[in-house]
Amino acid sequence: MVRIALAAVAITAAGPAAVAEEWVNWTLVADDRGASLVYGGSEGSDDVRVSLSCDSGSRRLSVAFPIDRRVAVRLGDDGEWIDANGRRAPWPAEVGIEAGAAGQAFEASLRDYELNEGSWAEAEAPTADVRELLTSAGAAREALSFYVASQAWAEPLYEKVTPPPVPGADLDALLAVCG
Repeated sequence: MVRIALAAVAITAAGPAAVAEEWVNWTLVADDRGASLVYGGSEGSDDVRVSLSCDSGSRRLSVAFPIDRRVAVRLGDDGEWIDANGRRAPWPAEVGIEAGAAGQAFEASLRDYELNEGSWAEAEAPTADVRELLTSAGAAREALSFYVASQAWAEPLYEKVTPPPVPGADLDALLAVCG
């Protein structure tokens, strides 16, 4: 989760990017504390569309991304966001990782994301499960997509993010740091 902070420092709207599309790419940052693999604008950009991160040796991968649907409807007296059902953030959801025909869902949470006037989805997955998913995906292991789903509201939530293929060497390096 520490690595999410790295990516979160540079996050803004996931809607129309301020950076030309050709500058959007995958960037790996790793040190002795952990690693993050972020799909977004070029280094120094505020445009983050998918963040994969972990602490060194944690055996857990954090998956986070902004979505367009805003779950929060009002700010409570205590400064916490509240949804249409009167529940405070974070709200329950599931985040799925798909690679080709293989996929797996993980327990997740949603929070308000004021920068894009939407929501921020985040889940933690055991790296062993992610490795198993990638192995079963075979040649499609780099063609990842991510979705968030929840039945917690009258109108069910489902949004999917499909970035370009993840560089295999960067994905392997990230998972090696995670343990």
